[in-house]
Amino acid sequence: MTGDTTFTRIAEFPYSAEAQIVKGKLESAGIETFLRDAVTIDSDPLLSHAIGGVKLFVRTDDVPRALAILAEVHLFPVEDTAAPFCPQCGDRYPIPDETPTGILRRLFSSVTRYQCPKCGKKFKA
Repeated sequence: MTGDTTFTRIAEFPYSAEAQIVKGKLESAGIETFLRDAVTIDSDPLLSHAIGGVKLFVRTDDVPRALAILAEVHLFPVEDTAAPFCPQCGDRYPIPDETPTGILRRLFSSVTRYQCPKCGKKFKA
């Protein structure tokens, strides 16, 4: 891996088991990945909501191919109804708003705001 390689977050999951399934699928297709916050959440699962879950990153060059594979992966029936869709472009895996206001809102409120990685739209779940 070269020093100038950039990675982009393409998804986040409440638990590392779900993230590992998708990570394995992407790596089997030859896409380099890494997870952030998996060990933290495995140590204390109650932190998942507060820190935004386990984040899945891929090389920026592989994002289109990784998102296509991600769209094919069906984890659990509850996941299909729990994850919100972007109201603007219909993307399946929006990212929680990570601005300071978004983080505080997640910590102290039941309202979660999301930002679509595809079109940038911010919305409530």
